[in-house]
Amino acid sequence: MHIWRFPTPIVLPIGIVSACFSADHINALTQEPQANAGQAIAEAQHRIELRTTDSEDPLTPAKGSAGDVNPSVDVRSLSGPSESTKRRIEDEMVSLDKLRKIYQANGDRRREATVLLQIGSCYGALGQMQKAIDHDKEALPIWKDLKDSGGEASTLAHIGDVYRLWGFPDQAIRSYEASLPHYELTSDVASRAAVVNNIALSYMALGKRKKTLENLNRALAIYQVLKDVTGEAATLCNLGSAYNAWHDGKRALNFLSRALPLMRAAGNRVNEAAVLNDMGSAYANLHDRENALLRYQQARLIFSDLHDSAREAAVVRNMDRLGSGAATYAALR
Repeated sequence: MHIWRFPTPIVLPIGIVSACFSADHINALTQEPQANAGQAIAEAQHRIELRTTDSEDPLTPAKGSAGDVNPSVDVRSLSGPSESTKRRIEDEMVSLDKLRKIYQANGDRRREATVLLQIGSCYGALGQMQKAIDHDKEALPIWKDLKDSGGEASTLAHIGDVYRLWGFPDQAIRSYEASLPHYELTSDVASRAAVVNNIALSYMALGKRKKTLENLNRALAIYQVLKDVTGEAATLCNLGSAYNAWHDGKRALNFLSRALPLMRAAGNRVNEAAVLNDMGSAYANLHDRENALLRYQQARLIFSDLHDSAREAAVVRNMDRLGSGAATYAALR
C-alpha cells in the first residue's frame, strides 16, 4: 500500500509554457506555437505539478521530512501517466524536436527557447527529471541574450519545480530564489506569488517550520491583494497541510475551513475533495473520529461522482486507518 506522510500541498503552477505542440501543427511552422495543444501532456504535467516532495515514489525520492505524522494517503498524486499517455507524450516530443531544429536553423531564438521549455516539461511529465533540467538550462542563455526577464524567470522557476519534484528541496529553493529578481522586472505578480508558495513547500519538505510559514503567509498576502481566489485558496490549503504535518489539527482546520468555500466557488471538485480529505486528517490529529470519517466520506463521494477510483480508494484507506471497516463505510454511504 502506498502511504504518504502528510496531506499533499497544492503546488501552484508558474507562468511557463508547459504543454507540447500537437503533431497536427508540425506542418504549420510559420504559425505561433500552440501552448495549449496536446491534452495528454497537459494532464500528465498536471499530475507532476501536484506531486508531493516527500513521497515514496521512486521518481521523487524524499530528501527531507516535514515531521512524523499520522499517515495519510495522498489523493492528488496516485500515479504517473499511463502507457498510452506516455506514448502520446513521446510522439509530441518527436514533433517538438523537429520544430526546435527548424527554429534553430532559422535563427528564431525565442521560439527555440520556448520549444526547449516544452520539451523539458514533457520529460518532467515522463519522470525523466535530469533531461527536463538539461533542456531548461539550454533555454536559459537564450533568454539572457534576448534580455527577456520573464522567460528567464519562468525557466529558473521551472527548474526549481523539477528539483523539488525530484526530491532535492535545497536545490529547488536556490532556483526559485534566483527567479524572483527576474520576476520583479516583470508585471507577473501572480507567478512571483506562486514561486514564493513553492519555496514554502520546499522548506516544508526540509522540516523548516519558520521558513515554511513565512513564505506561505507572504504568498497569501500577495494573492489577497491580487484578489486571486484560486491562489488564495491553494495557499490556505497549504497552510492547513503544514499544520497537519506538525500535529496541530486545530490550526489546520482553521485554514482548511477558509479554503473549502473558495475551492467550491472555483468549481474545482478534485481540489475540493482534497481539502475535505485533509480536513479528515486534521480531525484525526485531534482524535475526533466522527468528524474525520464525515470529511473523508464527503471526499470519497466526490471522487466517486468523478469516477476517480484511485483517489476514492485512497480516501477509503484513510477511513480504514480510523477503524471504520467495511460496515461503517457502507453505512456512511
